[in-house]
Amino acid sequence: INAEYMGSYTHVMKDVRRIIQRVNHIRRTNPKISLTEFVDQNDTSQSNLEKLRDHLDKPVNLVTYKDLFYFMAAPTLCYQLEYARTKSVSKIFLLCRVGEMLVSGALLVILMLQFHIPLMNSSIELYQHGSLIDFIEKLIRLTLPSLYIWLTGFYFLFHSYLNFTAELLRFGDRQFYGEWWNCRNLNEYWRLWNLPVHNWFTRHVYNPLLKRGVSKTAAMNIVFLISAILHEYLVSFSIKTISFWAFAAMMLQAPIMIIQRISEKYIGKNETIGNISFWVSFCFIGQPAVSFVYFYLYMTG
Repeated sequence: INAEYMGSYTHVMKDVRRIIQRVNHIRRTNPKISLTEFVDQNDTSQSNLEKLRDHLDKPVNLVTYKDLFYFMAAPTLCYQLEYARTKSVSKIFLLCRVGEMLVSGALLVILMLQFHIPLMNSSIELYQHGSLIDFIEKLIRLTLPSLYIWLTGFYFLFHSYLNFTAELLRFGDRQFYGEWWNCRNLNEYWRLWNLPVHNWFTRHVYNPLLKRGVSKTAAMNIVFLISAILHEYLVSFSIKTISFWAFAAMMLQAPIMIIQRISEKYIGKNETIGNISFWVSFCFIGQPAVSFVYFYLYMTG
């Protein structure tokens, strides 16, 4: 079972147990106080609060296997006692998402076989036996195929597949990503491009660290450390080679984000320049360089 799923479930069950203990204590000492007067709204949502009230008035199983299995299938990593649900399932919406997945999946295969892999193979030959100028020229040519593959894969997963799953399960909260393409710096990008994971880290790592007195900068660095370990694990497990390049690339971004935040205080926020710098680094440095490194390790490992 995915560790993030069970981690969220365990944290919520611990919070529920603590809330119920507080409820029982207050009811014994001062039964006239209503539930909403002493339950912190940060502990639970309104729907979860009502479910707790029902549980206290009429003891039932607060969490069933059905609830747990729904959480594991739903397009979210954060467990709740109640989720926003739609009234019905739209078959037309499902068919549109299936069509998008078929088209984007086919496009991914074409881009990989026709453009990306041939360029990767020739880049490896130049890296081993060719000149540095020719090798850099090949990396630049990798820019567009790498970018198109990343964007197509992002659309396939975060827009088509997650919305398909949400519609099938009548899952109401469908904000899986923000407008990351308009971001001005790395901090905005990491907060917007993958909201399910971002919400999990915020809820179960970042906010608990802040409550324990850890500074925002230290909490952010801890989040990036955990994220870097997970990225390295996923990539290394896929290619069966431990290299720590993904770990180093993730950790390098933490000081860059701090520098960007400090510079914005003195220089000011320029949305155009910030967005241009993001796309330049994203297209010409991030995607082709990372894809080449791990393709090289996979082919020569």
